[in-house]
Amino acid sequence: MSSIQPFTAEYSLRMSGEIGTETGFCSVVIAGPGLEVTPRDGVSIPVRFAEITLWKAEDYSFSMTLAGSTELVIMKLARRFDEFTNNFRNFRREYFLQALLLEEEKSSAIEGGHYEQRNTSGELLASGPCSVHLQRTSLACFPDVRLPFLISYGAMTAMNRDPENYGVSIPCDDGEHLLLNRFAKRTDELMAGLNHKYAELARRQSAAIAALAPGLGAMELRRGAALLRDGVPAGREQLQAGAPGVWESLWQSGFCEDRRSYAEWLLGTSSRAFVVIKETGPWGAGEGTPAALADRRLLYLFRVGDAMVLEAPSTDDAATYIFRITGDADIFARNLCRACAAVQFRREPMYLPLAALNTPPYDRYAEAARILPALVALRRAFIGRAIHHSLSSWQKEIGDLLRSV
Repeated sequence: MSSIQPFTAEYSLRMSGEIGTETGFCSVVIAGPGLEVTPRDGVSIPVRFAEITLWKAEDYSFSMTLAGSTELVIMKLARRFDEFTNNFRNFRREYFLQALLLEEEKSSAIEGGHYEQRNTSGELLASGPCSVHLQRTSLACFPDVRLPFLISYGAMTAMNRDPENYGVSIPCDDGEHLLLNRFAKRTDELMAGLNHKYAELARRQSAAIAALAPGLGAMELRRGAALLRDGVPAGREQLQAGAPGVWESLWQSGFCEDRRSYAEWLLGTSSRAFVVIKETGPWGAGEGTPAALADRRLLYLFRVGDAMVLEAPSTDDAATYIFRITGDADIFARNLCRACAAVQFRREPMYLPLAALNTPPYDRYAEAARILPALVALRRAFIGRAIHHSLSSWQKEIGDLLRSV
């Protein structure tokens, strides 16, 4: 979105831990990553959208709480108050769509609703006005006040009409629950859109698994697709018990031959192994990558001691990534895949230091690496990576990294 004519207003600024409040006349510009408040007789105050932890527009006063408990209030906007509020909301949403890598192709927006997030115990985590974007592989929820978040359709275990709350109830595989309501006449559109997107993604996922496992029957493929939902890791033992032949077929057809020896070594060393398939859109798959993976990523996760080792069998992945497991290994594997999905399985946001992410061409990942909870946790757990120079040198690198866990 392009910038708009500056707003003339008054401001008050109260810094955390300081006595007194700075006030005066100012101009305000909303553009790019945030807004810039320029006092008539002072130094400008640039405020990034990501710094704003809470905002409220009422009684013709627009107040913001910034990281560190600084309070900034914009007032005396006169007839442009509603224009300021609407532009702030729209610019913020468009910025986060791109900065947090939330935007996918074929996204449709549904405005003017409300959300509730609850944890596994049913306790309320967050609620408030929101809009939602129904994307190709995920639902993006944009609260008016809090940071936006994604829920992959693959992570949803059901989508139910909730007549009591006039909304749509969405339980997820991590035990958390999302309620979308107060969309009035658009509730039917929301429910139909979610069902359609979910079914289409499941159909594409089933087709990809069938292409990678051409020798299996319809029922084995059906059971495999139910376990291997988009972006959700499935354990080797789980697949072998619930969908015989799927693990073996993926292992046989999903690898470029020059990568197979690395994965075989990891499989023999590990106590647990997982596989995940995630649709990402075209990613420039190299020669030798199966056609079914041209628009999706296949990854293997191996538990080796207290580490989770990530191996991608395609030709463009020249390294193996090692993370320190925190908590339950299965939950860690699921959260790792969610963090990968949040950045469309691009590798640089997982391991590059923030200083490198602040410079081109990786700067588009910087905001996501700073504030997306799943990605922040994954970066904290990152130990190192081993390059596929040769099997022997790679084994030495892997051994050194595992000993540091």
